[in-house]
Amino acid sequence: MPRIKALATDLDGTLIPLADRKENIDDLKKLCALLHRHQMDLIFVTGRHFESVMAAIDQHQLPRPECMLCDVGTTFWRRSPSGYEIDSVYTERLRQIASDMDQQQVAAAAAAIGSLKLQEREKQGMFKLSFYLDSSTLDVSVNRLKAKIQQGRLPFDLVASVDPFNGVGLLDILPKGVSKAFGLHWWCEQTGLRHDQLIFAGDSGNDRAALASSHKAIVVANAPRTMAEEIIAYHKHQGTHDALYCSRQVATSGVLEGLRHFLCQESEGG
Repeated sequence: MPRIKALATDLDGTLIPLADRKENIDDLKKLCALLHRHQMDLIFVTGRHFESVMAAIDQHQLPRPECMLCDVGTTFWRRSPSGYEIDSVYTERLRQIASDMDQQQVAAAAAAIGSLKLQEREKQGMFKLSFYLDSSTLDVSVNRLKAKIQQGRLPFDLVASVDPFNGVGLLDILPKGVSKAFGLHWWCEQTGLRHDQLIFAGDSGNDRAALASSHKAIVVANAPRTMAEEIIAYHKHQGTHDALYCSRQVATSGVLEGLRHFLCQESEGG
């Protein structure tokens, strides 16, 4: 069994300690020590934009990762002596993919739905448009927009989720095929890392593609039950149930639990 070399993790609801869970804070320290002991790289994979990630690092005393995949997989940042620098190779790759993606076309299709509200300027990106919507009608709104996309044969995908803290529906419109999973696959190709040497931990809708992928996956206990069941069904169908771990504990503690599980599995297999 190949040695696990990297942990990639979502932030909100996953790595970041929950406000009412003191054990999460304690387990964050244990998680950092475990990563250091096993010489594993840490990657943040988040819907947040870069400035928001840096603020979260300071606010929650998070470890500084080797790299960050931000904006739901549409920007990639590498650690440098001066801080972090955006990866121009990844940006150019997305530019090629998004060459047929007209943001005005995207906005017009979204406006026709009526129930979408554009998120703040800093939450938009060169390859991403983000909206708020009512979580109670999220599925209906997303299906209506999907129908318009298919009808117009427009080259973009939808990633929907619900904010775990305020219950607001979130919708990201991305170039077709781009996601957190896409970014992680690209990073593995760039570094020569085998997919089974990478673990991804997540909890929400925009983690779905990365959880249902070819690397190892941790679903923390606070993830929506329907999503967890969907990921379990995917891995069962693929015959990769050993690559999935559903934690009994929430957020940070769940990530630590899952990492310990896979390291134990690695030790027994080696």
